[in-house]
Amino acid sequence: MNAIAALNSFASDPFAAASSLKQAQVQQDVQTAVAVKQRDTAKAEGQAALQLLDAAASVSKPSKGMPGFAPHKGLAVDLYA
Repeated sequence: MNAIAALNSFASDPFAAASSLKQAQVQQDVQTAVAVKQRDTAKAEGQAALQLLDAAASVSKPSKGMPGFAPHKGLAVDLYA
């Protein structure tokens, strides 16, 4: 259907035209809301992954305040048995 035919059909039934316009607006609003939700979820998952990596990095490093701390112990494999 070309643009002139579409305009003629809308002119003959303005209620159908208004309904179609409202339906298109609602559909666009829903698509936008879904996209925003997906973006927010991905952002939250990324932040959680970074927090997990930071926690893992801090756990794997020995701290001088830890009881039994000895420099360089447990940081390599002992090849001499």
